[in-house]
Parts: sequence; structure tokens; C-alpha cells
Amino acid sequence: MVNIEMVKFEETTTGWEIIFNVKLSTRELSKFNPEPIKYVGDYEIKKQYDTILFNVNFDKGELKENETIDERLELIKIDIENLINSCL
Repeated sequence: MVNIEMVKFEETTTGWEIIFNVKLSTRELSKFNPEPIKYVGDYEIKKQYDTILFNVNFDKGELKENETIDERLELIKIDIENLINSCL
């Protein structure tokens, strides 16, 4: 199970600025290959030591009809988990 934590959730005029940290274990860090996520367009991705930061500026207009931001946050977490797993 990937260790994902939302560290920033700030409302902007058009949506939200959201940052998730993924803390890698020593074993995960030794296997981590960033190539699969190098050109992912939805996130600004940075690696800092054993942590991968996923920054997304999410526009309110991207929410589907009747979808809440909380529901979308869960989908974003699943997406990030899948992205990280593709690197391990």
C-alpha cells in the first residue's frame, strides 16, 4: 500500500490547488524508476529524497455533474497510487 497524504488543499478563484505527498519506503525507493511518470500532464511531479510530490491545480469546471470535490480527491489518490505503482 502506497503511503499517500494530502498536504495542501487550498481553494483558488477557479478551483483548488492540491498537493499530495507519497512517502516511499526504503524498499520502494530502491526500486523506484521515474520514467513512467516523466511526461504525465495532469500533475506537476517532484521528487525530494524519499518523497514524491504531486501538485495539481484542479478547475471547478472539471467536476462531473453532481460530483463533489471529495469524490474527485479519492479518484486523484487512486490515480497517484497507480502512477507510483507503475514506477516500482
